[in-house]
Amino acid sequence: MSKILIFQQRGWGVRIGHPIATQLNRDGHAIAAITAKKTTARFIQEQSDLNYFGILNHDEIIEFPEKVLEKFDVIPSLQKICDDLGVDSIWPIANRLRTHARSYKDKYYYSFRQNMNDKDIIIYIQALYLSLKSFLDEVKPDIILTPNFASVIQEITRLLAKKKSIPMVGVMYTKVDGRFSFIGSGFCDQGYFIDRYNDYSYDATSDEIKTKTVNFLEEQESATNKVNNIRPPKVRKTCVRRFKDIILPFYLCFRFYWRRSESRENRRANLGPTLDYRPPYYILRDHFMHLWNKRNAWQYPYSDIEKIKSPYAFFPLQFQPEEQIDVISGYFNNQIEIARLTAQSLPGDMTLVVKEHPSMIGRRSRSFYDKIARSPNVKLVAPDIDSQRAIHGAQIVLAPSGTVLMEAALMKIPAIQFGEMGITKLLPNITYHTDFPSLPKKIVEVLSSPFDDKKYDQSMRRYVACSYEHGFLMEYVKVWEKGGEGDEIDYLYRQYKDVISYYLNKKVA
Repeated sequence: MSKILIFQQRGWGVRIGHPIATQLNRDGHAIAAITAKKTTARFIQEQSDLNYFGILNHDEIIEFPEKVLEKFDVIPSLQKICDDLGVDSIWPIANRLRTHARSYKDKYYYSFRQNMNDKDIIIYIQALYLSLKSFLDEVKPDIILTPNFASVIQEITRLLAKKKSIPMVGVMYTKVDGRFSFIGSGFCDQGYFIDRYNDYSYDATSDEIKTKTVNFLEEQESATNKVNNIRPPKVRKTCVRRFKDIILPFYLCFRFYWRRSESRENRRANLGPTLDYRPPYYILRDHFMHLWNKRNAWQYPYSDIEKIKSPYAFFPLQFQPEEQIDVISGYFNNQIEIARLTAQSLPGDMTLVVKEHPSMIGRRSRSFYDKIARSPNVKLVAPDIDSQRAIHGAQIVLAPSGTVLMEAALMKIPAIQFGEMGITKLLPNITYHTDFPSLPKKIVEVLSSPFDDKKYDQSMRRYVACSYEHGFLMEYVKVWEKGGEGDEIDYLYRQYKDVISYYLNKKVA
């Protein structure tokens, strides 16, 4: 019987994690859990589907770190924690916790001002480190499952587990035809998919996978050749949907005062308002600020991409705060400054075209756009511009990370990646570069180095085929957010079962 530790966090823990844990337990595995979000912790503690043999409540560590530290005789310094985890600094990890390193109270949608002072952050890190170290020693898991590697608790757990040779498994999107796979770190640079890719031979794969691969690449090439719409058609909301949007914030204010309101239950006294705990003032603030920001975003005097006659580089803005930009690309998460430095690094007549992420419309203020649009050699274009159209017209794409790098690869557009995303580094169009003083020289070098078409196509086929063979197809994000039918959970369970067997067999070997 194997011992499996699962991160039962937020909605994932209720809709995916617990059903997976239940089936694993029925198959004879002993299950322990780390919970995150108070309502999820209550659900895990009150459910009767299985008996978790160990539970660590992360919310208790966040809310009462001083009380947690009272349980331990020796409180380590940050230096000792760094030495034990094998890192040079704890602060890139600490910066992942947006409830501490960002302020939801000060601004919608998050302020870059920290919510908790350095002393409180240090106490939390010490309490979390000691709690995790003690918990892992107690439950002794054979494998750890997590929905992602986005926060401080996952990264410290991964580093502690690494010392004990305990594999930790999360899910990542391969960026190929809806396929997801499993990975072993937040940087997507190790774990199941990377192991499979390193050992993968396209020539040795099945005819079925080869056919899928060729069809996918041909479809993408055909779609690229047909890119001609500057703006895709807008989907208009129905009257019923608009009415629901209008009354929703007032309904949420009313629901806040219901008995055992979920929002009130998720309050953590030392943090103030968060996305999980929004008193009516913040519900209404967020609603009206979103409408105001959205209005300003759509009325902003953007540059017309059709009138940009000079060659351009493309820089897409990313959703923030979010794992792709704040974890995988932590040193490049000031997107205004990265856009400015990139623009001043471009050669000759080249200019930088910047486009907003569609999901950030309404979440950023007009002043944010002003700072970008009024930077030298930058052209901020409308957010409803088709991204593929913008990529197709670019000489080069530059980005910390994101799906845009895969889209550029499918169009054979060279790209420079600043962040640490491991799977996109496998793509043949990617040049990984982190040093801005030498960026002008690197851009010229990339632009003057044409691709070897044969090697490029071989590399793309290998990556796509590996995604088909060692990935799984499902609407994973939809199931995470809204829950899945029985067949979907059963299918996902089989994927987890296979990857658990892969790691446990590897451990025995």
